[in-house]
Amino acid sequence: MILLLTMVAGNPQIAVSSTIDPEPLRIEERWLVTWGGDWYESPRRIIYDGSHLYIYGRTLSHGDGESNIFLAKYDMEGGLVWDTVWETPTLDVPRGYALEGPHIYIAGTAYRGEDPHVDLDVLLLKIDRESGELVWNASWGGTGWEGEPGSDYGRDVEVLDDAIYVAGMTTSDAGSPDEHDLLLLKFDAEGRLIWRRQYGGDATHEYGYHLEAGDGMLYVSGRFLSLTRSAGETIREERMLICELGPDGEMIWNETYVGILDEPSGMRIHGGSIYLIGNTWLSDKKGEISVMRVEMDGALDWYKLWGSRENEAAHYGLAVAGDSVYAFGGLGGHGVRNQDLSLLRYSLRGELLGNLTWGSWRNESAWDMTLIGDTFYLLGQVSAPGEGVDVYLSAVGNPFLPYVDPGPEEPFLQTWQIYGVVGILLALTGYVHLWRLVDE
Repeated sequence: MILLLTMVAGNPQIAVSSTIDPEPLRIEERWLVTWGGDWYESPRRIIYDGSHLYIYGRTLSHGDGESNIFLAKYDMEGGLVWDTVWETPTLDVPRGYALEGPHIYIAGTAYRGEDPHVDLDVLLLKIDRESGELVWNASWGGTGWEGEPGSDYGRDVEVLDDAIYVAGMTTSDAGSPDEHDLLLLKFDAEGRLIWRRQYGGDATHEYGYHLEAGDGMLYVSGRFLSLTRSAGETIREERMLICELGPDGEMIWNETYVGILDEPSGMRIHGGSIYLIGNTWLSDKKGEISVMRVEMDGALDWYKLWGSRENEAAHYGLAVAGDSVYAFGGLGGHGVRNQDLSLLRYSLRGELLGNLTWGSWRNESAWDMTLIGDTFYLLGQVSAPGEGVDVYLSAVGNPFLPYVDPGPEEPFLQTWQIYGVVGILLALTGYVHLWRLVDE
């Protein structure tokens, strides 16, 4: 009996709580700077090179084009080092970036022509990160259905083995007017196109949004859309898409996921898993922030939804550090209240460990986030009634307490303990039976 009690009591019991913060969370804003002009600015991403922060996006306030690309460099205290704007006669929209050595690559889309014959081309910029000077720019575009201008979108860029890959979607060389293909372009270091690959089915839409490199392979997340028209009715089937591609463009695997994340907005590869953030629209037209984890073979590990009574939205704001996953999103007010910001924390196993919502009398929206040490650097838009829309970059202290993920809870009794208990019970039964025989 002493042995039995020792075995049971000696089993360590770990209580995992999703509310580890006993005090209310508070935001500690260390500094905030804005960038903009008289009209409208829209940010995209934060880039951290080890000593400086860069932000980029599109501006309607600066330059002569309809929409120009801006890039601004800051020191770690929010001091502006330099900023630059690339003026073109077209409407240019930047999306993803890659940081490689002394260069920053930005992929996007150039809108050429006029409605109804808009010609969209993939755009790729190579920039010196010390000076902000443009090293070169490249573009690619094709021909769509029946000779119409193609719609070719650049959405993200990665560097792998000295080659530059751009992911997006295209209608060029499509098999029908109702078709988009997932697009992958490979460039050399001088901006020359090496090859183009397209992936998709007949009369379906495959959209490539995000591109990440890991273990010598490329991973693309996006959307799959199928529209079936029958008897005057259109049946819409929409799923999230992730695929693994080799460096030569071969498709290794692709998986789709129904009803989990309508549109992936950000993707990170960390510790042998793929983490994604985006939006999920519920049946009552209410949006929630969705965070999910997928294994490197496409198997879904977990996904979580977070929301309140208002609409939630998330763009690129995803960070994985230590034993936690952080998500940065916005809280919409439907015109009743101002937009606020939300910061969420999950364990690597998907447990919600804390959330914080804050804002001011202005409208604030969330775009991107990076965590460096104990500081979150947040990027978004800020506006007020009667004013323009500017980009903001802020530094806030980590409001969450230190946390170490204990791993899955251990069962009350391990397998070897169960066998031990059964053995002890059998031994006691035999001892009692033998005692009776001796007594008789």
